[in-house]
Amino acid sequence: MKIIAVLALLFIAVSGEDLEWESCNPDNWGEGNIALSPYPLPVVSGTSLDVKALFDLHKDLDGDVDVEIKLVKKGIVSIPIPCIESPSGLHLGACSYKLEEIVTKYKNFLCPDYFPEGQDCAFPLKAGEYGGKISGIILPEIPPSIANFAKGTIHGTLSVSRNG
Repeated sequence: MKIIAVLALLFIAVSGEDLEWESCNPDNWGEGNIALSPYPLPVVSGTSLDVKALFDLHKDLDGDVDVEIKLVKKGIVSIPIPCIESPSGLHLGACSYKLEEIVTKYKNFLCPDYFPEGQDCAFPLKAGEYGGKISGIILPEIPPSIANFAKGTIHGTLSVSRNG
């Protein structure tokens, strides 16, 4: 959740544009209701902001789950935005993750505040509402290599798929 919110905010910060979100989930095992409403706008590096991010999981989720973010800068020629590791170790751009690894890596941040009551901070994930208000996010300085990609229109796709 934090990765998704931070990634979206970085692109809002450098583009000055509002983020549009469309949910498309044919399997209906979960639906992402993510409301990214940063305040203040425009988002500027080094300032504090709040974000509300929610994810409703309609069924229990276990096993090998991949989260893939694809980003393409639209223009006369569409350019895929690669996965770039920031100096702080955060991966930005079109990256792939294992959901269980995200939960494990960020469990001190995620639990218990952003997990439903009764849910252990581990897999499997039970059906319920995950997320909430994230306050006081300070965005780091954005490297020029990322800032140049983020200016303009960016089409993003977030895919969650179960393997096996």
